[in-house]
Amino acid sequence: MRTRVMITVMLLLLIILLSCAKRSTAWKDQEVLTLLRQVPVTGNPSDMDMDNKYLYVTLDQGAWARINLNTYTPEWIQSLTAEDNSVVSFLETRRIGVVPEHNELFVNEIAGTDDVKIIRITDTDSLIPHGAITGATQNIRDMKVQAIPNPSNQFTIEVLYTISDVLNWGVYDGEAGMWFGIVKSITTPVTGLGVDMDAQHFYVAAQQRGILIYNRESSALVGQLAFVGEAQKVRVVNGYAYVAARQGGLHIIDVRNPAAPILVSSFDTDGYATSIDVRNNMAVVSSGSGGVYLFDVSNPSTPELIQNLTANGYTNLAKFMGNDKLVVGSRDQGINFYRIDR
Repeated sequence: MRTRVMITVMLLLLIILLSCAKRSTAWKDQEVLTLLRQVPVTGNPSDMDMDNKYLYVTLDQGAWARINLNTYTPEWIQSLTAEDNSVVSFLETRRIGVVPEHNELFVNEIAGTDDVKIIRITDTDSLIPHGAITGATQNIRDMKVQAIPNPSNQFTIEVLYTISDVLNWGVYDGEAGMWFGIVKSITTPVTGLGVDMDAQHFYVAAQQRGILIYNRESSALVGQLAFVGEAQKVRVVNGYAYVAARQGGLHIIDVRNPAAPILVSSFDTDGYATSIDVRNNMAVVSSGSGGVYLFDVSNPSTPELIQNLTANGYTNLAKFMGNDKLVVGSRDQGINFYRIDR
């Protein structure tokens, strides 16, 4: 009996204490993202890149599109006329990259030839296919194209892409206006789903193997790090690798010493994290049914969630546009443009 009384008293005291205690303040959505325009598209957005005039979007079975960044007017592109007057058709596209410094666009077509079309975009009213990357291009999982800084010869553009268990790097001859070919092929232990590069290294998002780091000069594997989740995409900025890791959410890794990468922080997003972009001390992750996550990564060791945007439905892609805008590619709502107010 005495024991029952004591238990009753203790329960009453606990209830009183809990009623007097202050609740911790829940995270509040700061609502820094303001919708500017929603642009419906045909197909499912799978990749996107942009210059100062257009957003270029691959739409899988919907071919590809470009959207005017001033008027938000979309143009659906299923075919183009090449230099020799032949018709180049687009049926299924997966990857896309633009190099505005040299007015070249690279579009990965997977139907039939399964290659990368090279399109001259000097005249925005007349897009002209004039070459292609062929051979070792079947089922490209990710592709990064960029201008070579201060080129010492005729090669002005570099292309890094991953297929199956191979990482390929090649160069584009700006003087001749043609693809020179693959310069380096690196066999990876698993299929890489995402790639990035800097002046010294190639970085591969390698599913359950995490991140792999290769020396550009020697092609040697110099560092690797596994973590929770399956690495899908990687973006390296200022010595830190930002990884979208599917069920693992966002991981941030210190790669300033590539031989000993260190996981410095993680954030478990809802849904599956599939894409990552970083700019101006902000990172954005698209996370499928979990929506879009916008972070302040001024301190990579302690990323701060700014906003979780769920209004787009199932999101495939999210990418910064300039310094104050965000573009979201959604399976359900097409392409949405947002202003970042902060």
